[in-house]
Amino acid sequence: MALYHFSLGHIKRTAGHTAIAAAAYRAGEKLYDAYYGETQDYSRKKGVVTTKIYAPDYVPERLRDRQTLWTEVEFNEHRKDAQLAYSLDIALQNELTMEENIELLDRFVTEEMVPIGMIVDVAIHNPDRGKHGIPNPHGHLSSPMRPFLESGEWGIKQHMEYVLDENGERIRKPNGKYKTIAVSETGWNDPALLEHWRERWAELVNQKFEEKGLTCRIDHRSNEARGITDAPQVHEGSAVRRMEAKGVRTDKATWNRWVSKTNDMIQRILSAIREISEWMKEVRDEIKCLEDPTVSDMVMRYHTHRNEVANTYDHGVQNAKKTNMKQMNKACNYLMENSITTPEELEVLLAKKEKSLAGKDKDIEDLKKKAVDYRDLITALENYEKYKPVFDQSQKIHFKGKKEQFQKEHRKELNQYHKAKRKLEPYLVEGSMEAARAVWEEKIEAIEVDISTMSNDIEFTALKEELEILKYIKDSIDYCINPNGETGCGSGDSGGSEQPVKPDKDVEAENQKKQAEELAQAETHRQQAERLVRQTRQVPQKEKKRERISLRDRIEDKQEIVNEYDRTHRYAARDNQRKRDENNLS
Repeated sequence: MALYHFSLGHIKRTAGHTAIAAAAYRAGEKLYDAYYGETQDYSRKKGVVTTKIYAPDYVPERLRDRQTLWTEVEFNEHRKDAQLAYSLDIALQNELTMEENIELLDRFVTEEMVPIGMIVDVAIHNPDRGKHGIPNPHGHLSSPMRPFLESGEWGIKQHMEYVLDENGERIRKPNGKYKTIAVSETGWNDPALLEHWRERWAELVNQKFEEKGLTCRIDHRSNEARGITDAPQVHEGSAVRRMEAKGVRTDKATWNRWVSKTNDMIQRILSAIREISEWMKEVRDEIKCLEDPTVSDMVMRYHTHRNEVANTYDHGVQNAKKTNMKQMNKACNYLMENSITTPEELEVLLAKKEKSLAGKDKDIEDLKKKAVDYRDLITALENYEKYKPVFDQSQKIHFKGKKEQFQKEHRKELNQYHKAKRKLEPYLVEGSMEAARAVWEEKIEAIEVDISTMSNDIEFTALKEELEILKYIKDSIDYCINPNGETGCGSGDSGGSEQPVKPDKDVEAENQKKQAEELAQAETHRQQAERLVRQTRQVPQKEKKRERISLRDRIEDKQEIVNEYDRTHRYAARDNQRKRDENNLS
């Protein structure tokens, strides 16, 4: 399945990043970081397919060397919280060959990034996922945030402008200083540019899919923009999956199971109603060609046709007619209850049902969003409790050098702690976190109960039954429009004496029934033949007659056996002894 991933990040010192370390890791090379006096050696890294530095024509040759480029980037920034470079992560496609993926990425960088003055360091990875792992080819694109000018020097990233009010006057802050805003010199951080890049990458990949005759496609839009209101699942991780495999139920996996179950709850019915509604609009002109386009007459005509089909059955005719009668009665009662006579009135009803169901779906999605928010708070609380000991330990270190070394070694843990703390800031009251966790879990359970109640209420259950009736009415209209399996307005009943040809689906059902009967008959013949073969192979056994044998006859038989043994063994030994004696005498 084709997957889309195109994300923009930053290489920045506040996160503990260095430009040299990032470049060495991505390129799988050994580079020296002169800014920090450290060597970054990733020459043993596996999975690096290819690397290349793209730059405009006016960029000097020295900046096409990875060591020189990123060393200059490091020394151009003097602030300890400086942002060094943009970082793009792009998922490549398993449906394409590696050469095709490299060609697409080369085209994207050449057409979209280099023309606006960006220097781009590209590294393509294809890590080894083992024998049964899913391939994960991807590309890393790093571009210095500070532009290199045609004059041969590095430019500035941004400048400050005053914020003006509606009268064009500068706005003062509470401390008396004027309020300012940073404005990018390049526009590379413009959200519109990122959206254009995301869309352009999807276009290039989909064009390649089309050239290869593949049906899969990718979409750069978010689920919300595409009208997909599914609640997001949480990342489980290998530890959770191992616990689940051992039969231990975890909160994350339980949450994901609930999300998976509720995401499709109403969407199936809503999509079915929309499908019927769209079909009604498509056949509107064909319905007008009928002489008497009343929906009840169409249902009755379809009922008569189904009974004619039932009469061709070899067995179960009465049961089939009873089923047809029940379905016809339900459809007619439904039409009467909703005062539906014409197909136009049926379209209006479908629009109302769709609107009502869409409103219910929105209510459920709002509840699911609340549950997701509470789930995020619980996850933040878990990270806060997990990484707070690391933060506390760093606070106990008073020597500056040791403290900076400790923070560098545990930067990921500390970043997770601060991120969780920012999210929990309104709730961080001493001794109240466990109570907050209990409240959030109770609210999630309450939301799950509310969603389950809304999904199983009387209206929703009735809507499921209505959907079956609406499908039957759709089949009735479809038959009346197209009784002979033709298309167009001339396919209706002309009033002739010829029996109308049954639709393809009914003919197919009859063919399947006949094939099943033929198979059953052939199986019966086969079993009879096997039974006949078994009977012919059986050899009749003669009955043994039991004869009475007297005791004397038995004794005589035993004596004969003894005499035979004497002649064979005892007398032979005696004759041999006599021969030996005669030889000795002679």
